[in-house]
Amino acid sequence: MPESSQKLIVFVHGVFGDPSEAWTNRSGVSWPDLIKDDKSLQEFTVATYRYDTPYLQRSSSINEIAGRMVRQLEDQGVFGKYNEIYFIAHSMGGLVVKRVLVDLNRQTQIEKLHKVKAVLYISTPAQGAKMAEVGSWLSVN
Repeated sequence: MPESSQKLIVFVHGVFGDPSEAWTNRSGVSWPDLIKDDKSLQEFTVATYRYDTPYLQRSSSINEIAGRMVRQLEDQGVFGKYNEIYFIAHSMGGLVVKRVLVDLNRQTQIEKLHKVKAVLYISTPAQGAKMAEVGSWLSVN
């Protein structure tokens, strides 16, 4: 993860996505790159988080992905390097981030949680999603 500021934005893709394709439009312009190139946002470091969601194979649960994400953020020293952390999450990525926040909401982790200043959820289901039923037919997740 590049280090250039004390503020970090982490993009978390959705189910069956990846960090590049999920945030790039048809013209090849990516949202993370737009932020990196915007002079008014130079105080932010931008990163993406990747997790696997294969179509027809078993993959990790949301809890497992969130647990790995917290460990990776800790291993990379994110909570020590950055005073402000922002997440932009799409679909299942939002569910992963919600679980990360729950995991950080413990006495031993609360200082890390306080560094998370905001989360932007894009198409993240709050009450479940009809498509999840269809997805359950296609995947063993």
